[in-house]
Amino acid sequence: MITDKTYKALKILEPTKDYSVVMSAFVFANHFWGDDPEKQYLFTAMTNNGNGATASKKAWLCAGSYLSKLAKKGLVRWQPSLKGYHSTGYQITSKGLETIKEYETKIKG
Repeated sequence: MITDKTYKALKILEPTKDYSVVMSAFVFANHFWGDDPEKQYLFTAMTNNGNGATASKKAWLCAGSYLSKLAKKGLVRWQPSLKGYHSTGYQITSKGLETIKEYETKIKG
């Protein structure tokens, strides 16, 4: 059984079931934490990466880390750019879609 947090993440990624669509870690972060007042520091803190300070970097780094954990479980996958023809980002897998259905069935039942 997955957690509520994992369910929320998978529902955000559900539109990527069409394999021509991917979601970047930054876009995912905006959907996942964008309306949470306790997580706004992720979007406003300045981070120095050695090449200068960058705002919002913490948001996409945390999102990328979380999505990588989901990828290790087989629920999402990383889609690298193929010679510039496709965007780079994350997509939900068939296992991720099945997990959503299982979660919703157990919650309703």
